[in-house]
Amino acid sequence: MLLFWWDSTLTAFSFCSLNLVIVRTALPYGPYVNYHAVIPFIAVAACYGYLKQPMKAVNSPGKYPSHTVHVDDIAGAMWACAEWMAKIGRKEADAIAGEEIPFKNEKSKVDEVEGMVPHNQKVIAPLFNIEDDSKVTLVELGNVIASYFGTTFDFHNFMTNMAAKFRLEDVIEDINEVHVSTWTKMITTSNPPVPNTQFSSYMDVYCLKKRVVAFSADKIKNVVGYKLKRPHFNHETVGDGAGLVVERGRREEAARLGGSGGASALWLAAAYSASTLPCGEAA
Repeated sequence: MLLFWWDSTLTAFSFCSLNLVIVRTALPYGPYVNYHAVIPFIAVAACYGYLKQPMKAVNSPGKYPSHTVHVDDIAGAMWACAEWMAKIGRKEADAIAGEEIPFKNEKSKVDEVEGMVPHNQKVIAPLFNIEDDSKVTLVELGNVIASYFGTTFDFHNFMTNMAAKFRLEDVIEDINEVHVSTWTKMITTSNPPVPNTQFSSYMDVYCLKKRVVAFSADKIKNVVGYKLKRPHFNHETVGDGAGLVVERGRREEAARLGGSGGASALWLAAAYSASTLPCGEAA
């Protein structure tokens, strides 16, 4: 249902004459990002760094694209597109960078939503992709994050991988068992304890399912003239994201306690990683 309403909204806004620009992102990460797959990956890696055990994933050998983009470049790209659109207007923007927005909903649903664009109506809107230049695969993504926390990245055994491929829902609890219990231990034994945090090491079906994410940012670079602020996914940028997530956790805990607060689980994990590996070292 969420996909239905998202596609409907996108199509409706594209059809109108607003100065609309669509920016499609790769996997987001960075300060204050607490959604999508990369942030749970960081939390899981922190757990296995704490345990001094390899971090494991499914979908071996993981050589499919899992391209990333730093939140600085998501915000930067959107601002650059807004300035670009303000100068030329929608009509010229459509001519220069317009793409057809496909209808992906059930045709029978059209009459149920007032203002929904008919399925046979061609819709054009300026569309750009934004991703960094690393173009990492899943295994490269895992290696960078795991090594930041002083551990290694590997895959579950053949039987678990096969089960995940066909019936992921049946093995998801087994996959999560070790790091979720470790996460609970980390947040409840930290000083002070942080039992009610929005961050979790639980990897849901969306995070674990194989998803190929591979765009080209050439268009936004050539048409809008955007230059990446964080072109590479490495220890420095992962550390930047983990550090700000940690800082946010510390502030929330301080507010809860009415004092200066203490270290969250991720803060402990980041401190642990800093003692084992220079976070500014490129992977």
